[in-house]
Amino acid sequence: MFLVEQQLRKLFKTSVRISAFDNCTGNFRKMLSQRFLTLLLLTLALSGVSSLLHAQKWEWVNPNPHNNKLFSIFFLNSDLGWAAGESGTIMQTTDGGMHWEVQNYGRDSIHSLFFIDENTGWAIGNSGTCLHTNNGGADWTPQNTNTSRNFSSIYFVNANEGWIAGQKGVLLHTINGGQSWLEQDVPTFSDLSAISFINNQEGWVSTRTGIILRTADGGVNWSSIANANVDRINDIQFIDKKNAWAVGKDNFKGIILRSINGGITWKKLFVVDNSPELYALHFYSNDKGWVSGELGLFLQTENTGLSWDQYFFEGNGRDIFALASGDIWITNGPGNIRTSHNQGADWFNNSKGFLDNLKTTYSKDNVNIWALVEDSNKIYISNNGGVSWEESASLLQKNNACSYYHPAQGVVVGENGGIARVENKLWIHVASPTNHQLNQVKFWNSQIVWSVGDKGTILKSSNGGQDWTSLTSPTSTDLLDIFILGKRELWIVGKNGTLLHSIDAGLNWTVVPLSDEGDILSVEFINNKYGWIAGEHSLIYTTQNGGQDWIAHYLPNNLHETITNIVFTSRTNGYCIVKNSNHIYHTIDGGENWSLEYGLVNVKSRPYTHLGKSEDKTLFIAGLEGTIGKLKKPDEGIVSTSAPIQKTMETISCYPSPSQGKLYVELALLSDVSKAELIIQDVLGRQVFRQAATSEQAIIDLSFCQDGLYFLNVISSTGLLVAQRKVVIKK
Repeated sequence: MFLVEQQLRKLFKTSVRISAFDNCTGNFRKMLSQRFLTLLLLTLALSGVSSLLHAQKWEWVNPNPHNNKLFSIFFLNSDLGWAAGESGTIMQTTDGGMHWEVQNYGRDSIHSLFFIDENTGWAIGNSGTCLHTNNGGADWTPQNTNTSRNFSSIYFVNANEGWIAGQKGVLLHTINGGQSWLEQDVPTFSDLSAISFINNQEGWVSTRTGIILRTADGGVNWSSIANANVDRINDIQFIDKKNAWAVGKDNFKGIILRSINGGITWKKLFVVDNSPELYALHFYSNDKGWVSGELGLFLQTENTGLSWDQYFFEGNGRDIFALASGDIWITNGPGNIRTSHNQGADWFNNSKGFLDNLKTTYSKDNVNIWALVEDSNKIYISNNGGVSWEESASLLQKNNACSYYHPAQGVVVGENGGIARVENKLWIHVASPTNHQLNQVKFWNSQIVWSVGDKGTILKSSNGGQDWTSLTSPTSTDLLDIFILGKRELWIVGKNGTLLHSIDAGLNWTVVPLSDEGDILSVEFINNKYGWIAGEHSLIYTTQNGGQDWIAHYLPNNLHETITNIVFTSRTNGYCIVKNSNHIYHTIDGGENWSLEYGLVNVKSRPYTHLGKSEDKTLFIAGLEGTIGKLKKPDEGIVSTSAPIQKTMETISCYPSPSQGKLYVELALLSDVSKAELIIQDVLGRQVFRQAATSEQAIIDLSFCQDGLYFLNVISSTGLLVAQRKVVIKK
């Protein structure tokens, strides 16, 4: 056990106070099995330790409000509504859909929303996700569902009683607002698709295979009452005990079904030949309703389905919500919600911006933003922080990098040595001294501009990019990035571990040897002492003496990843992104330890392609499908666990540890308890629980967490860490 303790001390020495460990050592000796300790040590050794307490919020710049697909929409009245979808996205509107504010991001997609009133609501989705809010979505708290199956539909008949349906026949029931969920027995293992109740006793559930289940006793018993004889049912709605509607697909065609006998038999009322599938429906009376589906198809009936009006929008219609007032909302396309306030006669599209795949962005002042489209010479330019964009095109075949000293004076470089500059929106082709691909360009001042490229190419302009000179290079390796540290000092990185340094404006170069010969893609300095380079093999080198020595560090659990960009806003606070992924890693100890953040998206098909920094330290992220996000003032709100703690560890106690899920926290000796916050993090620094400490004792339910080591952090009203404990969960 002594060796285990020593190993734990070694692992945590850079970011965790030893005294916190000492206070828990007795419990470790008494209650942890050797097998669990071995697993714990292996997990910690692979993961590293994070010291991030506040994961900050990235804001969408383009498209607006975002480009995550939306699967669910719910309105309480003509003004107040919510929508949810990929990456745990939940957003709210208070003006009927004209404008939306993102309330939540996460790991798992949200597939269904339900609100009882303007404050109380639930959101469910993949991997057993169930989130609850009691303040209109300002905060979303996880509820434990005791399952990792994907959920598809949620329905509440009042603030206490509700149901969740999902994968492999899982059907959950709560009678206490979701504080606890119990699984109900149903006669099917098919995926459940939708729930519809007309009161707290009578309800129906549809399956993906076309089977309809019914309960008449509040879910105590469920029976199969019908098989609709179709390939799939995606949505179902009962108007009353007898009249019901359903949509799905059959034989590769969209299908609308109607029942007039409580779902016992179903009639194929409408078959859509040119649509493979229908996803959602909403009726506010038996005769008037709407249906949406693939290929942007939108159907409307005002005569109980005897006839249907057809419309086509861009994108797939995943969900629909309608009110008797004539207000209709449809989720279709990435981040897109179409709104009508006159029963579908006119439509408003809330989404603004563009969806092109991006290669890189550049912003010097957080107001003027350039965005280069991947494999193209197309450029989007904004002069108002991304509120609106103007499309332009350089004279190159393909753009690789851009930079400007002033928005009206900029340079773009690309393939075959291509260089173009812009003056007052007019692009001018510039003679280039090379035909090798150029990979990066940066201004030092209004006159001096540097560019690097393949085959060791190093170019310099002394008149703002109008004329260029090729400098003698010490290598023929492809060069990928450059950092201008001063008028005469430069650092350049490239393939095969290339690191070049010049202190005389490029007249002479020193080739700096590195222990790893993987490609180096990014270089960053904050002054003439502290610098970082990053690239293949999840490798990050740090220097604290101006490049005389370089120390290697690695991202946790990603030994074969490639870091494409690394930026720092201070000596300790930095970020990097990984190639072909949507991973953003963050450090607050200068690069020794890194934690994974969610960022904007958690969809593998839309990876980030570039991470950059403006002069005011605003961070910009770019990716596929037009993704542009920013993080303002990233240094604010960061609290390091290695920072001085205001009080001693005796100010709080928490027990038991190990815990099977419930954690009791005593705060009797803590001053100003009412303004403190309790935050639980895992070993990667991800926040799993957060609440205000409203009394001298708090009870925290962590039963939804996996077994492992966690940190309890007590944060004061001023954002400072005042106490910390380790907590082990072993269920």
